[in-house]
Amino acid sequence: NVSNPLPLIKDSKFLVLPSYHEGFPNVILESIGLEKIFLSNNIPSVKEMCLEDTTFLYNDKDELLLKMNSFLKLEDSKEKEYVKYIKFLKEKYLLENIIKEFDKKIGEYIEKY
Repeated sequence: NVSNPLPLIKDSKFLVLPSYHEGFPNVILESIGLEKIFLSNNIPSVKEMCLEDTTFLYNDKDELLLKMNSFLKLEDSKEKEYVKYIKFLKEKYLLENIIKEFDKKIGEYIEKY
């Protein structure tokens, strides 16, 4: 039993979420917050979080093994490219940015009606 898994995630090469169903996968947000590459079963909530990019998603155990092996052998340039995308997702899901976007949409709605 680990009371705080964040140091373990931070020290890992990548994180794997093997769930078949997740309402809202907080562990993926934690991974994004730590700018850590992740792999997740191709479930709707994570696919939506990844903006339909399937780089970090797998469909079956064979694809998971292939992606895990490729992630373990990533060249620095490819890893930097993936981390850059993770940083993009981090920026997108920062609470401050979500609130700004919400305020913008509310303002547009108020002006319209």
